[in-house]
Amino acid sequence: MKLYKVVPLALLASISFYSAAEANKPFSAELSIGTTDQESDFNDEDSKPNGDDTSIGLQFGYQISKNFIAEIAYNDYGKIENDYIDPFFHFTSSIETTAIQIGLKAIVPISKTISMFGRAGLSHWTYDLKVSEAGGQSFSENDSGQDFYYGIGLQLDINEQWFTTLSYSITDLDAEISGGSTPTKIDHEIKNLALSIGAHF
Repeated sequence: MKLYKVVPLALLASISFYSAAEANKPFSAELSIGTTDQESDFNDEDSKPNGDDTSIGLQFGYQISKNFIAEIAYNDYGKIENDYIDPFFHFTSSIETTAIQIGLKAIVPISKTISMFGRAGLSHWTYDLKVSEAGGQSFSENDSGQDFYYGIGLQLDINEQWFTTLSYSITDLDAEISGGSTPTKIDHEIKNLALSIGAHF
């Protein structure tokens, strides 16, 4: 059975062992904004496009036990652009990535208002590559797939309803584009530092 089928089933099984009545406000929603550091390693070439951009995310959670929350999130990691110039060619590459993520968040209280957390799960990502030549020609390729993500962070409870978090996460994805006669494999890393505001309900 594929991983993207196993993870949702495991979350549903965990939820069945926890009554919503045991949590005052078991649901949560977060809106995040941050900065991403991305790098693509084209395995058969020397180029490693990289760059930073702004990330935006929306996340929903359900508390399945005292210390665990099931999460689903959408993240737009923005775009990175790189210019390549040599005596014969001048072209620009741009890479955009997004992801839908399903996973677990484990929370460890430090004080009454501050907690540490770690999160991990499965990321269903999309990878879009566009290359434009100085003469006006361009081509685009895209791929999608599933890979794991993981991260850590701090949460500050402002009051019983509102909270804010600072988190750092990493997603390593394995993409593939046609690249002419033979496919080109790409190791792409996304590092995301984000600040969020959230609410329990």
